[in-house]
Amino acid sequence: MSMGNYPGPVPQMAPAAVPKKPGVAGIVCGVLLMVLGPLAGAIVMMVGALGGVIGGAVDVLNAPDFVADASDNYVQADAGTTMAFWFPADTSARCAVVDPNGDQITPRQPVGTSNANDFQTVLVFDTTVTGLYNVACQSDGDPFNYRVAPSLLTPKGAGSLAAGGAIIGITFILGLALLIFTIVRRSNWAKTHGPAAQAMMYPPQQPVYPPQQPPVAYPPQGYPPQQPPPAYPPQQ
Repeated sequence: MSMGNYPGPVPQMAPAAVPKKPGVAGIVCGVLLMVLGPLAGAIVMMVGALGGVIGGAVDVLNAPDFVADASDNYVQADAGTTMAFWFPADTSARCAVVDPNGDQITPRQPVGTSNANDFQTVLVFDTTVTGLYNVACQSDGDPFNYRVAPSLLTPKGAGSLAAGGAIIGITFILGLALLIFTIVRRSNWAKTHGPAAQAMMYPPQQPVYPPQQPPVAYPPQGYPPQQPPPAYPPQQ
């Protein structure tokens, strides 16, 4: 009995090369940027603020003494600087400022009070041009000596604060972007090339056999019916 040509097992297709799963280096670098970057920026800001305070104290110490109620007191200042009137404690006066172009500047109250070398800030003004500024103060009581010098937040200190803030913002955003990018890449790889995806893409191939033929049914062989034995008369 022929069962047909047996083709044998069907050859399985070799699975395609799976790209390497993205590592965790991006996650680690992103976290480090988000943590160490703002820390470095905070250090820069603190150093800048400390430098501004020290620089401002030195400027007050080296500033010349002016006498209240006296006129034609000149102080050299750079453009873009916040200058401060430094008075001894428990003194007050009304002050006026004229810039190098002859324009009058009205001093304003500072935000908070700073102290340096037994002096404290009572009034501040912003410079617009570089040159000699004419300052004059009229006391509300007895004349006293005062000084005009940059505020404790010098331009250098302000620049350090701005630089520290920029470092904090940039490093945190870069770290967050790198972290999200790496997580998305790893997630996409798992969806495309993970174990579940491979099982769906490459199902196990089973060998194909030809269909089995049912056995041939043969008719039963015929035999003559059995004859009963002959009957004999009983013996006398």
